[in-house]
Amino acid sequence: GQIKRIADQLALGIDYMDWWRTRRSFSVVQRFTDFLGGVVVTLTAPKRVVVFVDEIDTTLSLPGYGDDYFAAIRSLYNRRASDPRLERLSFVLLGVASPSDLIPDAQRTPFNIGTRVQLTDFSLLEAGLLQRGLASDTTVAKELLGQVFVWTSGHPYLTQKVCASIARCASAGSIPPEI
Repeated sequence: GQIKRIADQLALGIDYMDWWRTRRSFSVVQRFTDFLGGVVVTLTAPKRVVVFVDEIDTTLSLPGYGDDYFAAIRSLYNRRASDPRLERLSFVLLGVASPSDLIPDAQRTPFNIGTRVQLTDFSLLEAGLLQRGLASDTTVAKELLGQVFVWTSGHPYLTQKVCASIARCASAGSIPPEI
């Protein structure tokens, strides 16, 4: 499924299903890494390719799958030493799992590549860029953003979502100008 999404989004111009079937004598993990390490980096040259994987913590409930999947990503990363084309391939893993959760099997090398980024709530100053879309009057926009902060406590997703909703209403004229 992920290969389909990658092939479609990158418009690779190949029949990925045919490619996959012709290699059925190889394991799923081998085909996955060959597709990314061969087909994708070749057909997208010289551009960078970043694969975003959301909710990685859901893979932890799939027995054996997660270990192989993250071992494949680690393998592609390690192959950069011998195949510089793989420098253009990156993964962004999003979720609530820590790197040590991704390959819990003690018999395998841990998922010790990459950098963990801990997200924090917005400060009022950081969210200040969002106030531009809230109202044309800067004083009103500042007050609206302050109220958004009362509701969201600076949670990044919620703050952006509420501000976007207010901005849509404001542009449609649904919010009286005096608010």
